[in-house]
Amino acid sequence: MKEHSLQKGPLLNRSVTLLGSQTWQEVLVAIRNEDFEKAVSLLKGKELHQRAMGWIQKSRCLHYVEVSLDLKAGDALQFQLTTDVCRGFLVPFVQLWCVTPGFDVCLQHTEKPIDCFSAYATLPSKDRYKNAAEYNKVWMLMSAMESASCAVAENDSIVLQDVEIKWAEQRTSKGQLQGSFVLNKTCLEECSIEVDFSHCYLCIRLAGLKLQREEESLSHSLQNLTFLNKGRSESKLVVDPDTYTWVAHGVTEEFSDEERSERSGQRTMNFYIHYMSMENIPVEILKASARFTVELIPKTLPDVRKEKAIWKLHHASELAKSIALGHEPPKRGRCKYLSYLLRSFDIPNSKRELNESQNQAILNALRKSFTLIQGPPGTGKTVVGTHIVYWFYKLNEESVEKEKMLSSDEETAKGKKCILYCGPSNKSVDFVAEMLMKMTILKPLRVYGEAIEAMEYPYPGSNRHLSRKALRDAKPKKELSAIILHHRIRRPPNPHWRGICNFDSRMRNEEQITEEETKNHLLPL
Repeated sequence: MKEHSLQKGPLLNRSVTLLGSQTWQEVLVAIRNEDFEKAVSLLKGKELHQRAMGWIQKSRCLHYVEVSLDLKAGDALQFQLTTDVCRGFLVPFVQLWCVTPGFDVCLQHTEKPIDCFSAYATLPSKDRYKNAAEYNKVWMLMSAMESASCAVAENDSIVLQDVEIKWAEQRTSKGQLQGSFVLNKTCLEECSIEVDFSHCYLCIRLAGLKLQREEESLSHSLQNLTFLNKGRSESKLVVDPDTYTWVAHGVTEEFSDEERSERSGQRTMNFYIHYMSMENIPVEILKASARFTVELIPKTLPDVRKEKAIWKLHHASELAKSIALGHEPPKRGRCKYLSYLLRSFDIPNSKRELNESQNQAILNALRKSFTLIQGPPGTGKTVVGTHIVYWFYKLNEESVEKEKMLSSDEETAKGKKCILYCGPSNKSVDFVAEMLMKMTILKPLRVYGEAIEAMEYPYPGSNRHLSRKALRDAKPKKELSAIILHHRIRRPPNPHWRGICNFDSRMRNEEQITEEETKNHLLPL
């Protein structure tokens, strides 16, 4: 990989030509008379007018390039068209937006991520499945569709320039083109590129290809104007730049020899092409001298975990398999402790009184290995969840005391049992955490994701972890500061709290911090 020619400076619009009124009138007359050759000859050779329409600059952390545009009425934008099928007809479709030489935006995978990176699920979901293989067959494609849509919507891609791709002679069993390229780990480290390369989508582009002069099929004709002259003989007139960009979309495959890759200091990425709008593959892409632009679009972490869970369902516990397949969960042994199961599970000194259905839901959660509690908004599901946490704590407390009495092992006697509470959003978990914090008998610890922590305590390069969704999410509540993990590590008794606070102070003062210092700062965390 080499650094591309995107250099700091103004972004110029070179696609506008200034014409005199007389020339413009002659061009209009030629067009009315369908004398297109004359119209082109009048336009050729005219000096292009350059107007600054934006700016290119390096980010503060020097890990990426920032491009800003200031568009006005009359500005010309350069696009590359391809074809698409709409209601059985071929129609033009905008494929690339050529912002500036060296930087394109692929609108094809932005508009149609499932077409480019996945396949459409055709099997309906069921209430009950025979086995994990049947479940996988239904849900893997559904999950793949969602993964592709979420990855593109997250807009957290990385563009690699001048990548050398080695294309395989043999294709996949489905006839898909295969290839691989090597990434230098030193370069990845210097550029602070941290991506799970085995779970990425790829938008591969090769610019500067020459248009074929012979007759082409409509599926890959690009910006050409065909007309019949007065003698009714067919000819072709190219009115736009006579080069185009080859675009293909692929999916990475997990590298099979990771140990050798670690020793060599390189990372090999294997992939296959899933979608190409151009049926014919240009000869130029197979040349060893070809250098491609590869846009890496990583899958979101929740989607990666979800796909792994579906794929490895047959290795899961009996409880997890029964939940997924719709089978009856294995029966839990009779509760050894908390023998005083009451009719009411109201928390002592609490102002919230539970109704009969809420009490029954808590009783089922304590007795059964899996419980699903449903209800419309405002029915107290979150309150019930908070009460379940409290009674699980009492259950753990009683079981630990019993184990201490029955065991002579000191390690067992010192053991503590914890409860993990997860929620769909930071706001929902904050609400539960605030309720638990008011119960003095409990010791909750609120843990946020890396993106939220980086918003409060940034470090060099941390902004690359911040997605638009994370920026929209609620910030940590000040009322929870005493139990928030990334706040507590900056206070005693954490032995590293002074060093962490000193690092934060340097960041606020915009002091120069090296990559090595950043790594040392993150290690204690």
